[in-house]
Amino acid sequence: MLEHWIIWVWYATPVLQAMLLGKLLHARIAAKYPWFFAWMCLGLLQSLVLITVASQPKVYQLAWIATLALAGVLEVGVAREVFSLRSRQYGGVSAFGRGLLAVIIVIAIALALFAVRAELRAPGLAGIVKTTTILKRTVDSSLALFLLTAGAVFLFFHETPVSRNVLRHFRILAAYFTAVAAGFLVGNLTGRGGYTWVNLWFGLVSAVCYTLWTLAFSTQGETAAKLTPATPEERARLARLDAQLSELLSSVKF
Repeated sequence: MLEHWIIWVWYATPVLQAMLLGKLLHARIAAKYPWFFAWMCLGLLQSLVLITVASQPKVYQLAWIATLALAGVLEVGVAREVFSLRSRQYGGVSAFGRGLLAVIIVIAIALALFAVRAELRAPGLAGIVKTTTILKRTVDSSLALFLLTAGAVFLFFHETPVSRNVLRHFRILAAYFTAVAAGFLVGNLTGRGGYTWVNLWFGLVSAVCYTLWTLAFSTQGETAAKLTPATPEERARLARLDAQLSELLSSVKF
């Protein structure tokens, strides 16, 4: 029964991805979210290719490795993109956050590979699959941590005029990476015994988020959302923070 649910979700995924891409194009907002649009295009291509080669295990593994590695790169770009849109009124905060994201990803990947270096010596495709899975898990977990932290910080940015699309996109993306990171955690704890359940979890999370994105994005959503008015003290504090971060970044020599 569980396998039947996985198959249903598997075949529903490209349909939901195509609907989301169609919504972005129809609303004429795809150009505002180029990294996200590219990520969804890759996801649709990945779904169609994997369904096509499902009966050829070796080809399936190669296609999975190639598309998953590229998806990881695009995911970092998506998180950077939505953070930039959310914080664009504060140049210092925005630049600092993008730099911090890069540092987090590099350190997290380095630590993850060092911690499991012995397991990565498996011969043939097994080692490559293991490495790719670890990198994907590390990237998704790091993005979840970054977006959740940034979301908490943005609770204090009441007066920043941000479109409804950006606000909804930011929240759904943070929820997506958090749910995926939780799935990887459960997979680590349960081992191969929970492999089927974790796969179903990933499929359901993706399906729900694709649906939420399709419903959330709209042409009208590009207008600024109604925000809680900030006090003069809040505006002054944020202005000082932005100035301090800008000064800090300008003093760093690469």
